[in-house]
This record gives sequence, structure tokens and C-alpha cells, in this order.
Amino acid sequence: MFDDYTSFDRFFLLSFQLLTFMYGWLTFYHQGHEVATDFKPHMLDLQSRIQKVRAIILMKTELVRADGCAFFCSLARTSMQVGRTSTR
Repeated sequence: MFDDYTSFDRFFLLSFQLLTFMYGWLTFYHQGHEVATDFKPHMLDLQSRIQKVRAIILMKTELVRADGCAFFCSLARTSMQVGRTSTR
């Protein structure tokens, strides 16, 4: 398979580098998985808090829009009535 020492050395070097890469890759993802598992309760808590804050903001935004519309609609009606009474 190998004709000389240099081709064997190259094969060994390439296979060693590939094996090193694979071990590093597996270690990285194993540690990442462990960290993700450890922080999952905190991430779920943060997610629920963010969703609650978003719901509150949307609810307040809808109230402001509804109040604003009611305010501006009543203001428009009042100004229209004032305009009608002043022209008579």
C-alpha cells in the first residue's frame, strides 16, 4: 500500500489530523449539549418572562389605541358640533 516512508508519514499525519478534528468536534458539541441542558430551566424562565412582558406591552398598546381613537373621535365630534353651533 505504501511505497515509501514519506507516503506513510503523510497518511499518518492526515489521519491523525482528521482524528484530532473529529475528537475536538465531538467534545465541543458534547460540552455544548451539557451547557444547554444545564441552562434549559433558566432559558424557559426567560422565555416565559419575555412572553409575559410582550403580552403586557401589546395589551397596553391596544388600550392606548382604543383610548386614543375614542379621544380623537370624541374630539372630532365636539369640534364638529362647535363648528355647527358657531355657524348658526
